[in-house]
Amino acid sequence: MPLSSSYASTSIVDSLDLKPKKTGTLGLKLHFPNMNNRFTVSIDSSVSIGRNHVENSKNPDIDLSNYGGVKYGISRFHAVIVGIEGQYYIKDMGSTNGTFVNHQRIPPFQMYPLRKKDHLRLGNMVIGVR
Repeated sequence: MPLSSSYASTSIVDSLDLKPKKTGTLGLKLHFPNMNNRFTVSIDSSVSIGRNHVENSKNPDIDLSNYGGVKYGISRFHAVIVGIEGQYYIKDMGSTNGTFVNHQRIPPFQMYPLRKKDHLRLGNMVIGVR
């Protein structure tokens, strides 16, 4: 079911704890096909992805805890996706199991270009980029 991060139905958004920072729609959509209930999230200017945990001082915008985050190797603060002047970038935040774009592990803490139709994998979780 397609979702817009700022206007999506409350049940999915609440379960994801989705709170992206809004400064203008970029049109990047993340599709989570590994889930029992497949869903798509549209993001605005930036979004963090990871798992909520009681010890976290700050939780991610997209919380994958209830979607097999531990099973798929998602770190608590795994990655950040940002849009700058119409270009999308992903930055691995020092995750344990890595972030991969088109089957290539990206270096941590460096902005890496992300394009629609790229094959994105956080740990072992495949995410479609649209």
